[in-house]
Amino acid sequence: MLIFIVISYDCDAYTIEYGYNTSWINEDYTHTKGYLGSHNAIVSNNNGSYSDSAKKNKWAEIEVRHSGSYVQYGVKY
Repeated sequence: MLIFIVISYDCDAYTIEYGYNTSWINEDYTHTKGYLGSHNAIVSNNNGSYSDSAKKNKWAEIEVRHSGSYVQYGVKY
């Protein structure tokens, strides 16, 4: 079964793209861009919580191995 989900949200402060792929590379991921300043992309799943940071107008990208049924995606700015 092919499972690949991508969701994107834009606002004045940031863009967040997040999703998962459990078919080919088995990952949870989020990519974020902050328009007001530095920011962090965050992914949490059953393996733990992970983040990446970037400066204003740059992409922060975090991709981690999928684990379990709990996944949380976020952006902190």
